[in-house]
Amino acid sequence: MIKAIIGANFGDEGKGLAINHFSCEGKNLVVRHNGGAQSGHTVERDGKKFVFHELSSGSFNGADTLWADTYHPDLYTLAKEYDAFYSLTGVAPIIFASKDTKITIIDDVFLNCFKETQNKAGSCGMGIWECVCRNNAGFGITVEQVKNLDITRLYALLKNIRDKYSIPRLLKLAEKYHNPESMYKDLLLNDATLFNYALEIKANVSRIEIVDDIGELFDRYDNVLFENGQGLLIDGDLDMEHGTPSKTGLHNVVNLLNKHGKKLDEAIYVTRTYLTRHGNGDFVEEANLGCTDETNVFNEWQGDIRYGKFTSINGLLRRIENDCTNIKPHILVTHSNITGGKILTEQGNFDIANLPFEKIYVSDNKETAVEI
Repeated sequence: MIKAIIGANFGDEGKGLAINHFSCEGKNLVVRHNGGAQSGHTVERDGKKFVFHELSSGSFNGADTLWADTYHPDLYTLAKEYDAFYSLTGVAPIIFASKDTKITIIDDVFLNCFKETQNKAGSCGMGIWECVCRNNAGFGITVEQVKNLDITRLYALLKNIRDKYSIPRLLKLAEKYHNPESMYKDLLLNDATLFNYALEIKANVSRIEIVDDIGELFDRYDNVLFENGQGLLIDGDLDMEHGTPSKTGLHNVVNLLNKHGKKLDEAIYVTRTYLTRHGNGDFVEEANLGCTDETNVFNEWQGDIRYGKFTSINGLLRRIENDCTNIKPHILVTHSNITGGKILTEQGNFDIANLPFEKIYVSDNKETAVEI
């Protein structure tokens, strides 16, 4: 079975819970295919709690991870997540990467943080937008290159990217903000920092296995699950100021499957019973619902998570239908216990059981879901 798990709103819907639930049986491969290490999917299982950024949210169940060529991993931050998961479970996760998967580099992070300290846009400071801009400018670097190059040539490649792209971009940004003093500007101009970074990612890439034939890899598993980052309301095609530069719906999934002669069996859209949004950006539905969130706590980049009601149930249904055109969509509703089995809308509360989907999954806890 091949399934896609998609966030229906601004993010924070419960995609990690969904992946954990659907990877409980059989041998599973989870494909991370949009965004990068900025996504944080929290999973609780048997008294253990973990926030997955680059590993699959099915890792508690032994699911392996594939980084597709539309995903932008951060090899520097990977070690912390990998080691923390191993310390918690005693399991060394298996990670595959497409040979064309391009990484987020330290320059992207420094540029992102420099911009945020001058003009706070609500980014999470992980450099994904900068990574996409750099790749589009022709200065990409793949996981395979990091794996195959010796440290001298890897550093030379990173230094070339810095000299020809990152520093000119930094100077333009600094001029825009009237040349402020900044630790991030100093770090980006520091070659010793870059060399240490090269050493670190060269060590960390040893944990990754490069894959040439994605279709053959899929055939080794009972289930392939696509784990989306972010949600439909901040998709890159919406061209919004506070959106994401990646495709958050089925676009990447369908393209990858078509390329390898595979077919999607189920598309499951995940939503809370109410709306949330993290970071800056328009949120006309925002309201004081009296909710608290143990996972999405305040942070310096995105502030507090915000809450609201759906404008109407039809808006939710329309964006799911618009994204899922070639297969009947299903829905998974989380946090049902908080609202008594209702979806909160400005037009009144809507019974989950009355949603017009062939399959409706509901979760009222932090670990699993049931079909109703």
